[in-house]
Amino acid sequence: MTLPAQSQPINPGGHLGSGGGLGPLSRLWDIDSLGKGFGNVFSAIVGFLTVGASLFFIFQFITAGIQWLSAGGDKNMLQQAQQKLTNSFIGLVIVVAAVAIIKIIGVFLGFDLLNPASFIESIRFK
Repeated sequence: MTLPAQSQPINPGGHLGSGGGLGPLSRLWDIDSLGKGFGNVFSAIVGFLTVGASLFFIFQFITAGIQWLSAGGDKNMLQQAQQKLTNSFIGLVIVVAAVAIIKIIGVFLGFDLLNPASFIESIRFK
């Protein structure tokens, strides 16, 4: 619908909440871009946490190796270094397994859980 003083329709996209009268802020209220934005943010957070866990594993692995080399025959320090190595490997396996499990569950549910924008787009208002 166009008012006489306007050159563009009030609701150009025809979708609920397209926010045609908000100027540059209308992109924030568009259902399509909101879903994609949420999906991008969620994917970025998961990616950041995965990279952070990997970097933490590398840091723990290096410090455990240094601790092992500097143990100098002290069985207590050697045991602590071995425990740190074991814990870092277990943590890395848990992170990789969690991402794999999320992917498998997403396959069974029919959408990518690591990209929730695909699910939001499938339920959007038309």
